[in-house]
Amino acid sequence: MSIENLLERLIVAIEANTAAHGGKSAPSGGSSNKSTSGNKAGSGKKAVTAEQAQAAITKIKNDFSLDEARKVLKKCGVAKLADVSDENAEKVYKAAMAAHEALENSAGEEEEEEEGI
Repeated sequence: MSIENLLERLIVAIEANTAAHGGKSAPSGGSSNKSTSGNKAGSGKKAVTAEQAQAAITKIKNDFSLDEARKVLKKCGVAKLADVSDENAEKVYKAAMAAHEALENSAGEEEEEEEGI
């Protein structure tokens, strides 16, 4: 894997993390000069790639558990991470971001309850 690929994956992970925390992602240096030919026709916004969706699922696995990541994949009709493609990436990415936020909120509520005991 080239350094450019590794940097792009890092950028994707950072953007997923920023989005998971409700912040707006700053323009990334590595992906701003890419061709827009892969975007959905006429949408005007960048299409979600399989790599971005995979990074979002990986973030759930790293932050919470493999079981939680598998639940998101199953909910989207995807058997395993390698089966995430550009065709289903947007659905998987959105589900992963929503699941991460929900898991993060439920973890925060549990901590608040423990502090009150």
